[in-house]
Amino acid sequence: MYCSRRRLERPLSFGDVIEWDDADVTNKLISRIRRVPPLFETRIYDGRSQVLVSGVVSPSDKFLFWSQYFPRIEIDSVSSNDVLPNVSVSAWLNIAVDADRRLCIEFDSFEKVECETSIVAAASRPLH
Repeated sequence: MYCSRRRLERPLSFGDVIEWDDADVTNKLISRIRRVPPLFETRIYDGRSQVLVSGVVSPSDKFLFWSQYFPRIEIDSVSSNDVLPNVSVSAWLNIAVDADRRLCIEFDSFEKVECETSIVAAASRPLH
C-alpha cells in the first residue's frame, strides 16, 4: 500500500495517463487520481514532446498522414517520399499547446513500417 501511495504522489510527466471518478471531484478540484497504462510511447526529443502513433499516408494525398487518434496530419514534402500510401507505419508526432491554449499536433518523422493491417483497412474508409 505504501508503494502505490508513493507512486500516486509523484508529479505527472509528459505521457502519463490518469483517470478519476466523479466522486473525486469537489468544486472543480480533483482530489484523487489513478494512473493507467499509456496509450502511446512518448519521449521528449530536442525539447519537443512527442508521441509514437501507427497510421498510413493517404492514398489520395501524399502529404496527409492518418491515424486513429490523430487524423489528417500534414507531412512535409521530403517525408512524403519516404513511405508508400496505405502502408502501415509508425510516426513521431509533436504535441504542444499554443498561446491560445489550443492543442497543436505536427508531424515530426517516420519511425518504422508496422505489421498492423487493421490500420490500413480503417484508413481506407471515407471520413464522414
